[in-house]
Amino acid sequence: MLTSLVSALIVVFSLALTFYLLSLLLSAAAEPLEQLWEYRRFEQHRRRASQSDTWFHSGAFDLALQCLRASFYLQPVRQRRLCGEIVNHHAALLARMIAITHELCGGSVRLFSLTRADRLLAERAELQRRFLRACELSSAAQQREVLEQLANNGRDLRVALDQLFAEVQTIVRTRSSAATQMRGH
Repeated sequence: MLTSLVSALIVVFSLALTFYLLSLLLSAAAEPLEQLWEYRRFEQHRRRASQSDTWFHSGAFDLALQCLRASFYLQPVRQRRLCGEIVNHHAALLARMIAITHELCGGSVRLFSLTRADRLLAERAELQRRFLRACELSSAAQQREVLEQLANNGRDLRVALDQLFAEVQTIVRTRSSAATQMRGH
């Protein structure tokens, strides 16, 4: 009887120890897996931006704009290096927008929504840095607060980007139809 009881206790202790070790292993693997997931999602956005270049060079400006619009990465990240890459990526996307309008209009058009989108992207970069600091400090309250601010910024930024892309699309369609009419006469 005593042997059975000791055997049962050993089995229970072994199971508890096994589950504990598995939980440690999974928690250690969770962060690198999350970082890999973040990086892969960002790479998809980067590929879309490259696709927009292909469409742009082939003269499919509407498709290029759609790819550019889908290339903005507005998810919070937990990697400092990736945060910097995203800031550079967004700057490159805005530069592509300027290049498209310059190509079509010879630089004679002002994009009124560009300033607002640029300002919101700069604010987003600062909020992202604050979020990284809150993650480093393991401050759950600060993380929630900054995530909420990032969500608000994301909503405002989506509206600003929609306005910017609508503005550029109007220019593209106007210039494309004018070029078509000139060729027809």
